[in-house]
Amino acid sequence: MKIPYDSELLPIARKLRNNLTYYERKIWNYLLRDKQLCGYKFTRQKPILNYIVDFYSAKLLLVIEIEGEIHDYKLTYDNSRTERIKQLKIKIITIKNSEIEEDLEKTRDKLVKEIRNRENEILSNPLESPLVGGELGKK
Repeated sequence: MKIPYDSELLPIARKLRNNLTYYERKIWNYLLRDKQLCGYKFTRQKPILNYIVDFYSAKLLLVIEIEGEIHDYKLTYDNSRTERIKQLKIKIITIKNSEIEEDLEKTRDKLVKEIRNRENEILSNPLESPLVGGELGKK
């Protein structure tokens, strides 16, 4: 399934990839880079619709958003973004900066649990799943 996005966001996404926040960099380097987390490829700063999400796994249709204090003031925007992205059958996991700071291993465990749940959701609803032909098993 091809995910729709605004092509004008590509230069912005590239710039953001080169300027990750401290917490995004920490998650990327210690958990997501090079298929470290459950063998799934994640991309950084992925345009989806009119938004740029922090991390995205195409095989799982899964977004990981890292949220700092600024998100406390953007609730309406964040809720709208979440609802629109969910319409594409994409699941969103939110991790707060404080969770990463307090215990990276606990954050890793949370993400592994969420990924395993997502695998089960996809496998138990194959007709609703946008993954065709058993793509989930191909890592």
